[in-house]
Amino acid sequence: MENSRNYRIWIDKSHTFDSGLNTGIQRVVRNLATHVPPIANEAGIPCSTVLLRENAFQDLENYQTRWGATSFRTWKRSTRYRRTNYIPAKVYFGIKQLVQLANRSKSVRMQAMDWLILPDGYWAMNGIWKHVQQARNDGVRVCAVLYDLIPVLNPEFFPARSQAGFVAYLERMMSDVDLVMCISKTVEQDYRRYVDQQRMKTGITHKQTIASFRLGADLPNCSAQDSLLQPRSESLLPQDDVPFFLQVGTIEPRKNHSIILDAVEKLWLRGVNVRCVFVGRSGWMADALLLRIATHSECNSRLFHFASLDDFALTDLYRKCHAVLCPSLAEGFGLPIVEGLFAGKRVIASDIPIHREVGQDACLYFDVHHLAALEQLMEECLSPFGGMNETEIGRFASWSRAITTWRNSAAELLSHIMS
Repeated sequence: MENSRNYRIWIDKSHTFDSGLNTGIQRVVRNLATHVPPIANEAGIPCSTVLLRENAFQDLENYQTRWGATSFRTWKRSTRYRRTNYIPAKVYFGIKQLVQLANRSKSVRMQAMDWLILPDGYWAMNGIWKHVQQARNDGVRVCAVLYDLIPVLNPEFFPARSQAGFVAYLERMMSDVDLVMCISKTVEQDYRRYVDQQRMKTGITHKQTIASFRLGADLPNCSAQDSLLQPRSESLLPQDDVPFFLQVGTIEPRKNHSIILDAVEKLWLRGVNVRCVFVGRSGWMADALLLRIATHSECNSRLFHFASLDDFALTDLYRKCHAVLCPSLAEGFGLPIVEGLFAGKRVIASDIPIHREVGQDACLYFDVHHLAALEQLMEECLSPFGGMNETEIGRFASWSRAITTWRNSAAELLSHIMS
């Protein structure tokens, strides 16, 4: 099909490609980078995934053909055995970088009226913005995904340095982005208020379109063949019939892991045999909690923390857990809510506006400051008579009919670009 619109779409994957992480944002980026190009191509618009390398955007497919799927940063996060060859690896990646410099002609050429999609967390990748500005000077239009404004709205959850970096990122968002796609209506409302306030203070006149789209809930397919190749929950947890609650998210203050640990400890004291599983990398301002987990008498017995799991192992935990816990104090979306519901599990979530938007009536909600309420919901879920009642089943079925897949999510984002 010919490109009747006479432009191309480029979607950046630089930070996620280098990070080697698999937290919520990286799962969003990978899914969008997977689904956006084929949907655009079906509409007759060429679309490619790019990486920022040596001061230029390069086509990801061509880059991987020449250099493989691993960057030096990702390699450093690999197994300890491989890291013992650190010096030879530095030589290899150093030579690789020199050759890349000699092949800078392979960088992509963005033209006026093209779209550059920025789906990642660019507060952690400040160096990209000068290239974004250069692209805009050449007439390229920029679309960025905005995950939340929590460092501004709830600064108590972040170090001061992170807050300053995030404010600088929002300034770039307001000045260098033509289309801001927020991941929820709640974030869209927050951003609109923030922009209005900043315009009153600074007189910024840059016009941009602000909209929102829904994130996907579907988990990766784990075929029988895949199960032979990927780590499964049997290798992560003891093989018995003890049920477990699952919380997925970076260990940081706003995720509120402590209330889960407090609640499960009360259940243990009353003789309730249940496990608690945390999945998420170690974040900031969480040293005390991480020490509490690591030194807990139930650590690796009834309390587990897995810092990094691939999609297959994470999917298996979703499918085998008794319920998913989402006790966050603040969120931009809450991906574990929709992933847990998609896996057919009960989800117990803190009663905050964004969780109500995402989970609707399909979740069990508790006052985020009421430990006893959470403990009661957890115990009711464990009861032999704690299965879903008819009302819950109806609500769950209603939510399931309105489910958003990652393909649908990518299509929603693209509809604002192609309109």
